[in-house]
Parts: sequence; C-alpha cells; structure tokens
Amino acid sequence: MKTITLATFSVLAWFAISTTPARAEQPAPSKEPTSSKKPADSKAEETQGAILVVKIKGNVTAIIPQGNSTSSTKLKEGGFVFQGQTVKTDKDSEAVLFFANGTTITVSQNTTISVDKFLQAPFDSAKTDYKTLKKEPTTSHTKLTVSEGTITGDVLKLNKGSSMGIATPLGVAGIRGTQFQLTITKGADGTFTATVSMASGSISMTPANGAPSQTISANTPSSQAITLSGTVTASPPTAPGEAPSPAAVTITNSNTSSLPPAAVAAITAAITQAAAQIASMPVGSVLSTAVNTTDGAPASTNTTGTGTAPGGTTPGTGGTTTPGGTTTGGDQGTGQAGTGDAGGGNFNGNNNAAGSAGSGSGGGGGGGGGGGGSTSTPTPTPTPRPPAS
Repeated sequence: MKTITLATFSVLAWFAISTTPARAEQPAPSKEPTSSKKPADSKAEETQGAILVVKIKGNVTAIIPQGNSTSSTKLKEGGFVFQGQTVKTDKDSEAVLFFANGTTITVSQNTTISVDKFLQAPFDSAKTDYKTLKKEPTTSHTKLTVSEGTITGDVLKLNKGSSMGIATPLGVAGIRGTQFQLTITKGADGTFTATVSMASGSISMTPANGAPSQTISANTPSSQAITLSGTVTASPPTAPGEAPSPAAVTITNSNTSSLPPAAVAAITAAITQAAAQIASMPVGSVLSTAVNTTDGAPASTNTTGTGTAPGGTTPGTGGTTTPGGTTTGGDQGTGQAGTGDAGGGNFNGNNNAAGSAGSGSGGGGGGGGGGGGSTSTPTPTPTPRPPAS
C-alpha cells in the first residue's frame, strides 16, 4: 500500500475543493420505494471518520474543542483524532496519522495541522484489508488546515463524489490519489511561503486571493512543484468556519518548477517508513473500536472506582474495675477505617483517565475483654474451744 501523516487562524482562507457539483447537505427524502438503496456517496449517510495515531516521536499534542474553550492532551500511539481537533508537534517531534479512508499523513516537527472536516459513508473497517487497499473503501470528505510546518501525505484514489482539500495561509490544495509534501513557512517580515511538491499524482492549487487555480503533476517535469509567496493582512471578524475575504491575501510570487530526484526520494522514503509502521498494526480492527460523536469531540466515559474496605484490625482495650469484682469486661475495640482501591477510568478515543478513589467504611471494633470474676470476703469459721479439763 502506498502511504505517507490547530487553533485555526482567522487569516486562513478556505475554498471548497470537490470533484462533484455542489449539492444540499441534507437531501430531500427519497420518494422511491423503501426497498431502494441510496447511492454509496450519499452525504446523508456520512458520519465522522476516525484517524488512528500510528506513530509518535517526541511531544505531540492534540487540541480538543470544549464548548467555547479548548483542552489539550498528549497524543499516544493507538489513540484517535477526530474532526474539529488540532495536532501540534514540538521540535524534534513527529506523528504518523492514518485516516480510515486509507490516507496517511506524516506530521513533521514544529507543525500545526487542523482536521476541520473528516466524514465518511459507513463501512466495516474491521473487514477491510488496508495492506492491499488501492482505493478508499467508501466516499469521504476531508478538509485540513496546515498553518505552519511540513506534512507528507499518501492519499489513495478517491471515489466519485469524494473530496479532499488542504488549506494554507495562501491557498488550498485539492488532492486526489497523490503522494506529496506540503511546507508552510513564515519569515521575520511576515511573508508566508507555501510549497507543494509531488512524488506521484497531481493536485490543483487555488490561491487564496481569488486567482485561477493551477494544476501540478509528477508526470509534468516543469510543474512537479509549486511555490506561493505572499502576505495576509488582518481581515474583519468572521463567523466560525467562515473564510476571510480574498482581499486580505496578497500573492507576491507564484511559480512552478521541476522536483529534484533527491526531493522525490525524500518524500518516497517518508511514505515507505510510514507504510511499514502501519503494516505492523491491525489498523482495521483498531479503527473499528473508535468512538465517533458530534461536535468534533471524542466520546468519553469516566468511571468512578468503588472502594473495598477491609474489617477493623484494632483489638479491644483492657477492662475497668466495677463493683462486685476486681475485673470486668473490656471496653469495645475501635476498628481501623478500610481503604478502597482507585477505580480505573476510561476515556474512549483518546487517553486513559484515572477514576475516583474508592472509600471504605471503618471496620467493626474488636470485642470487649472477658468478664472479671467477683470477689467477696468470706465469714471466718469459729475455732472450737478445747474441752474443759
């Protein structure tokens, strides 16, 4: 199999890249008999797709939306990423992300990538042989944003009706069955540079300033890479998810070029390495355990531990003196409080969370001491007088 792996800035421009005519997100109810099947690419059937974290090197963080705020968690191998989340890598860090549609994205160091959208028509990933897959298993719609850094991607051939777009500060790359590398840098003067290089396949790059799109292809020597340079000025506030005005983007340079063999080899090497890591995992079975929910956040189930308390261990204390005897029963003993084990929590789709500590009641006190024997002063027995002489 071919393979290669967010605070979204308001200055990033989004353009819809799709291979099919636009259609309503919610199609009108079908008037066909109930026995008729909907087409496989029906958007009404799409649900959130899962993204498996195959490999982590160094420190990689996921930023997760929580209502009007966000939370962050350290990503671990075997965890999941869903739409609405952002992945950030630190220096000398890297992540390999495997999408359920067969796409692989390698996220290099000092990179920020947001999963703005990843929807798929349902299918059984556990029965999908990803090692031999040449085409995505079902239709999908993917939108990513790379605001800084480098990603290397291996995208399987997309189905009719599918789409994939990767936004940058200067434009959007439309992807279909491609091996590529995309790098975003920002100079000290605020100038952005976006470079897309092709190892196989082709892409359509649409500048964010509204200029016509350009197609680059690995099969066209003079257009195997494209570089855009420009600036992004502040734009009026927009609603969440709404792109800023193209007038905010100024493209100062746009050119295509050939790709040196060494650059192609570097992309291919990254893809091959990611493929080996994916092949070592039962990705289909693992993906089938992912929990998808709405609003871009993974489902979470936090379980509270139930403590089990042992019985009291303190013995009864000594007795006290009471009338009628020298020793009476001992006072009631006091039991030590039992301690409960902490319950293990579970955070589906991401990391494990510790459960609450259990609490146990104190054990019963030890039994009182034994009753003391009564004491009394016996009446003296008279001593007989000796007989009279």
